Amino acid sequence: MKSRLLKYWDLIRSSFWFLPSLLASAAIALAFATVALDGAVTYQWLQTWNLAYTGGAEGASLVLGTIAGSMITIAGLVFSMTLVTLSLAASNFGPRLLQNFMRDTANQVVLGTFVATFLYCLLVLRTIRRADEGAFVPHLSVTLGVLLAMVSIGVLIYFIHHVAVSIQADEIVTRVGADLLDRVERLYPQQFGESLQEESGVRSHIEVPETFERDAQTIIATDEGYCN
Repeated sequence: MKSRLLKYWDLIRSSFWFLPSLLASAAIALAFATVALDGAVTYQWLQTWNLAYTGGAEGASLVLGTIAGSMITIAGLVFSMTLVTLSLAASNFGPRLLQNFMRDTANQVVLGTFVATFLYCLLVLRTIRRADEGAFVPHLSVTLGVLLAMVSIGVLIYFIHHVAVSIQADEIVTRVGADLLDRVERLYPQQFGESLQEESGVRSHIEVPETFERDAQTIIATDEGYCN
């Protein structure tokens, strides 16, 4: 049962929909919360905060529309760069390494950030009403949308650097080694000499010499990397 759950968790971790979906859901909840907060606070209170957006409905619609359009365009660019990286990894290092790239949390967070910012701006944009419709401008929500756009630009810069590093051979070897050690620890958490209980109910035992604990020594690597 445990191994089956670990298998399902690995499948979820190596997907491009799980973490972006969580971030998108958080952005939807944040949009409704900030719009509700805009309806509760007064405009004069926001004016005391110099960084807050203080324009009208036309300006707010233009700002949010520009951010939303930019974010969905960048999200497409990020997805294209990810596909190119996966293709390069499959052709140069073998298709079995694709799962390591897909499991990379950084790629999933970057894609989710742009999708979440797009959804946030889109949902806030629909609440803006002009004077002839009963004026309502969510100044706080627009300000937060601008801040999310600034964060997204920083995430884009990080993503470009991350992709350039992640396709290097030494980085790939390091990640594969770390993944191997993690899987060994999860599948075989017992120490030498302990009994192992299989799912079928059959018990096995790892035979080690009696002098193992006394004669065993730690081997420490003198440097990082790998040898040709």
